[in-house]
Amino acid sequence: MSTSSENELPKYFENLTKNDQLEYLKLRSLFSSKECRNNRGQRLNKFSEILKTIQNFCVKNDAYDPIRFLVCGICWIPNGIAINTRQLRLLIDKCKSSINGSLQRIGFSAVTMKDSSYQQLYEKIPQLKDKFKETREWSIRQTVFSTPQPKLNFNINVNNLINNNKAISEAHFQTPAPSFYETKSQSMTLNDFDNIDNIDYNEN
Repeated sequence: MSTSSENELPKYFENLTKNDQLEYLKLRSLFSSKECRNNRGQRLNKFSEILKTIQNFCVKNDAYDPIRFLVCGICWIPNGIAINTRQLRLLIDKCKSSINGSLQRIGFSAVTMKDSSYQQLYEKIPQLKDKFKETREWSIRQTVFSTPQPKLNFNINVNNLINNNKAISEAHFQTPAPSFYETKSQSMTLNDFDNIDNIDYNEN
């Protein structure tokens, strides 16, 4: 962490309890340590662990949850998270583009802020109500799910299929009625060959 960032405290830090202030500083020191930053092959796992560690710090189900969200710059809402990169970068020692890239790689994508999004944010952090400029520093990220593929219906009635195929076979492959020549050939004997010239070929 650079000297300027290391000395810079986040907004609302003074509103934390003394214990929360100490814990926050410990977390910031941990996240900026070489051990936490130099595991290149495990960056995604590390970033997920960082978010989980921050969540454990922020969510204690007491009156100071909203203050911890404000200070850390992250808040957990239904179906996603709200992020204030200006605050979060001071805690985890990452620039804005690095934070956005890491969130994207673990499946979080930015979505357009709607009235319902603001309402979810205000429910978690009431201090942001009537502070439109500060609220705009927050963005909503939701988990990206792959589009489900349509299910094919394989509930085929085997008996109907067999009967249909049988009907098709009977319709298209019926043995044709014997022609005149076939009838004649079947009834002819050796003696008939002597009278072959008498056959009327105009007979239907």
